[in-house]
Parts: sequence; C-alpha cells; structure tokens
Amino acid sequence: ADATERATQYGPRKVKDSIEFSLMRARTRVLETDSPNEAQGYFAGELNAGKDTAENHYGYAMALANVEQNEQAMAALQPLIDQYPKQPNIALLQAQILMQMGKAQEGLAVYARNLANYPRYMPGVLKYGEALINAGKPDQARQVLLTASQANGPKVDSYRLLAEAARATGNTAEAQYQSANYLFERGDLRGAVEQLNAGLRIASISEDDRARLTARRKQLIDTIPKDELKALQKG
Repeated sequence: ADATERATQYGPRKVKDSIEFSLMRARTRVLETDSPNEAQGYFAGELNAGKDTAENHYGYAMALANVEQNEQAMAALQPLIDQYPKQPNIALLQAQILMQMGKAQEGLAVYARNLANYPRYMPGVLKYGEALINAGKPDQARQVLLTASQANGPKVDSYRLLAEAARATGNTAEAQYQSANYLFERGDLRGAVEQLNAGLRIASISEDDRARLTARRKQLIDTIPKDELKALQKG
C-alpha cells in the first residue's frame, strides 16, 4: 500500500489540548461574550456539570475578575495555581486578582516570580511594569522595562509604559522622548515629532536632554518621505 492507503488505516489522532491552548480558548470566550454575566454563567454551568477542566476554571476566574468579584475569582483559580505553579497565564491572572484585592505586595511578588521564570515573555513584562507604575514604583517599572527591552528588543507598549513611568517621576523630557518612540512605532510620524517638539519647548530641561531630543527628532525626520516632510513643515 502506498502512503495514502496506509494513512487511511489509522483513525484521527487525539492529541490532548495543551494547557496554553485551553487557557487561550477560555480567554477568547470571556472576551467575546456580550456580558460578564454571560461568561460567568457559561463557565459556572460547565463546572457544575462536572467538567472540572483547567479551561473552565480559568474562564470562570477571569470572568469573575473582570467584574472584580475577587474572592470568588481567586477561589476559582486556586486549583490551577496549585496544579500549574509556573504557568505564566495563570500567574498573571493571579497577580491581577491580588492587585484588585489591594494586596499589592503579594501581587507584585507573583509578577516578579513570573518574570524570573519567563524573562522573555513580554506580556508578563508589560503587566508587571504597569502594575509597578500603578503601585507607585515607577523607577522600578522603568528598570524592568528597560532590562526586558535590552534582552528582547523594544516593543511598542514598552515605550508607552516607559513614558508613563517617566511622567510619574516628573521626568518630562524622558516622557516626551518615550511618547515619541511609542507614536513612531505606531506609524504616527507627525505625532512623534510633535512630542519631541513639545519636549524641546521646555525651558528647564538639561542640555543633555535637549541634545537627546534633538538627535531623536533628526532621526525621525530623516525617515519621513519628502512629500510628507513638506506637509509636516507646513503644519
């Protein structure tokens, strides 16, 4: 028999869904339902019917967390935390719930542990950076974001969070610089140059900051096609 005939002798292979795929499917269902109550109802029904799967626990916990029913969300997630202590998606949801419960130190510790386990997992890096900013630790957030950007290459949301961290510390020149990078990466050349122009109009910035903003402005302008540059200069 040829290869095709041999293949027909075997039934379809049943491959157990990976935990990552199961959690992604649950997340998609939560995000695509019309209301939090609908998502809660679906996953509660699945669990009550005896379908005690990671997907259903995670989906139920996420649906509850999204409306800040935090105690119930943590209870729903706890079996997965115990079973998969290093799974990054579970850890990020756990940290989110802890932050919403006002347990900032515990939440930040979970984010930090996840970063140590998966230093190249950018969703974890960005969530941790944002949580640090919200917890009043912008300098630490900046360090986390810069370290990750050096290791993995800069990501567009890293620039946004670096700008937020700079604003939180009162470093306006740095905030304008990173905001310009964010807008440039999103394709908004005019907006990026305007951010740098705004930074250069600040009378109190240091000469080093002024030189840095000026150099970045020249880099960006050099990337703009001539016809767009004329329009920019007219504007």
